[in-house]
Amino acid sequence: MISSKSWIALLFLSFTACGHWASYYDLTSYKNLTDLKAETAVFMDQLQKEADQKALLPVLRELRLNTEKAYEYERGKSGNANTIAQLEEIRAMIAGLADLLMKKDRLPPEYLEPKRAALAQAFDLAIQTEASKLKEN
Repeated sequence: MISSKSWIALLFLSFTACGHWASYYDLTSYKNLTDLKAETAVFMDQLQKEADQKALLPVLRELRLNTEKAYEYERGKSGNANTIAQLEEIRAMIAGLADLLMKKDRLPPEYLEPKRAALAQAFDLAIQTEASKLKEN
């Protein structure tokens, strides 16, 4: 007769052996990414329209905080290197924008328009990566 401890060990090994190391689709990840994309787009619109761009620094700090939260959430999942790498790129772009905004009085449209497009593209890639996990599972 098999002891209860042996059954527990056997069940644990069975479940862990069946698992795969690829990351799984996560609705929270998808929502975080789509929310951040929208927040970033709205912020970039505000930045282009605002005469005193430095007045938007608190909004930018909130955007950076939300990006960091999403990044830390993704880091806590296994097999998630692609989404983490994409969020690292997004974090770097937003940090660069913040650094430049603190140094300059005004960021010109010639800088903001390509930056907005690059951020949107980076978010689209991260969102597509997350959505593709749904198709894989």
